Amino acid sequence: IKDNHSADIALGADGRFVYVSNRGHDSIAGLALDARTGRMTLLGHTPCGGATPRGLTTDPSGRFLAAANQNGDNVSFFVIDAASGDLKAARHPLPIGTPMCVAFARWR
Repeated sequence: IKDNHSADIALGADGRFVYVSNRGHDSIAGLALDARTGRMTLLGHTPCGGATPRGLTTDPSGRFLAAANQNGDNVSFFVIDAASGDLKAARHPLPIGTPMCVAFARWR
């Protein structure tokens, strides 16, 4: 059995959802965040689309999440459901060697 441990935490743009990479389980844990109490409730786990998710980030609009899968040699992209916080694969993972972090950039 693999050890489970986190590598990164990403906060959704509206502050209602938190996403945590779960290395070992190869998933992204989704949690609802109660702004009043600070209490988090586990929503579930989404397969990360590769092995050993390391870096996570949400885009500035809050509609997408990207996960750098270090040992899967890819970056996976997800659509964030605005109402539930659920993640749904947005496309096939982007092949890239040993990604460890990921960021969205604005192009002008």
